[in-house]
Amino acid sequence: MKRILLIACFVCFSVSCRRETSAQGKAMLLIPELSKAWKDSVSTFADLSHRVCVEIEYVPVPSNRLECITAYQKAFLGLPKYQRECDEDGFWARMNAQTEIERITSDIDTSSKWHFTLRCWQSLMEEINHYDAYGTSKPMRIVGGVAEPTVMKNAIAKADSENRVRKVALERRHYANRLRGCLRTMYRPVFEYALKEDWNKISVDCRDELMQMVRDVTGRYPDWYLDEKKKSEKDYLPGTRQ
Repeated sequence: MKRILLIACFVCFSVSCRRETSAQGKAMLLIPELSKAWKDSVSTFADLSHRVCVEIEYVPVPSNRLECITAYQKAFLGLPKYQRECDEDGFWARMNAQTEIERITSDIDTSSKWHFTLRCWQSLMEEINHYDAYGTSKPMRIVGGVAEPTVMKNAIAKADSENRVRKVALERRHYANRLRGCLRTMYRPVFEYALKEDWNKISVDCRDELMQMVRDVTGRYPDWYLDEKKKSEKDYLPGTRQ
């Protein structure tokens, strides 16, 4: 009976090891393909990023899973984000891929999850600055009046050429404003609620650095953090400790 149990345990252990190796191996093979999938199409990238996350989630050993997650994050942050300029589908595909890996990371290391979140936000802010660098868009040029056919033809051709440039600038401005709007809408649920909920799961040693990153990336500290800080400072003032 003991021999049978030993054999059964050995078989289960072998299957578990094979599954571990298989899932981790598949994930590490698929991760370098993310950039190629991104260049191909949004749908290809979305499908591949989901497949990678599924394989990573199958990796049972936390340290091995975190190794895969780190590789995934490096590939994700290295995507050529201007590959599809003014493509909102691409933006949401990246946000979905980020959310999925954050969920997996949260089960292993909450600090790593939030560092990744902040680096993603920083990347989006850089993307906004990229589009802002093109300057403000100008109204389309309209050609009217009466002139010789050759003069009018040249004027219309010049206006069409300028209008194509202005149309691209307008699209870039529109996309940058949409990104700003999305980040503004997401700020409260992400940093005011989700971060506050996770705060006690983050090691004390990492908190100051993480909150400074929040300040650098978003431009402000969460309200709940400022309230807690004021309360903490008040408690340490002479004659105010309860």
